[in-house]
Amino acid sequence: VNIMRQILGGISRRDREILTRFYLQGQSQEEICREMSLTETQFRLLKSRAKARFGEMGKRKIASRVEKNILRKSAGA
Repeated sequence: VNIMRQILGGISRRDREILTRFYLQGQSQEEICREMSLTETQFRLLKSRAKARFGEMGKRKIASRVEKNILRKSAGA
């Protein structure tokens, strides 16, 4: 949950809003499109790109934590 929050805090406001509304708040695509003045195509494209950016940032964040843990363990050995 902490990693998810950090990543959401590190992406653009628009990406965060789309991902949060769709995946966390469970709003429909139609509702989000209407309230954000997006076409269905724009929504799908923005959501797809936001998911990709979120995933990439998540991979980097997790890899960084793993690396830190390895370094910490090897320093203590």
